[in-house]
Amino acid sequence: MAGKKGRSGFAAHPEYINRKGRPKKGFTIAEYLREKLREVEPKYKKTYLEIFADTMVKSAINGDPTARKLIMQYIDGLPIQKVRVGNLEDGFRVQYVELKPEGMNGDSVD
Repeated sequence: MAGKKGRSGFAAHPEYINRKGRPKKGFTIAEYLREKLREVEPKYKKTYLEIFADTMVKSAINGDPTARKLIMQYIDGLPIQKVRVGNLEDGFRVQYVELKPEGMNGDSVD
């Protein structure tokens, strides 16, 4: 074992300590998008986030099933999924039951 007897890790090798700390991450696409969505669009005097949200709501109202699904997922979260586990003679059985709120399959919600 290199180093002094009875010492290990950084105690035995203080030259390995990164005294400057962990390097910062690079600029990610998510960080760029967050910044861009906070900017105000000069023509409409709204943030891009407000414009984006308005467009998404209008699409959902006009019948776009993807927009409806995304809004439901972000507002209420995904539905709870139940799993039942039962013991059978030949092993275990798992029954998966998926719950979907009304309107998630593209059918109209009135």
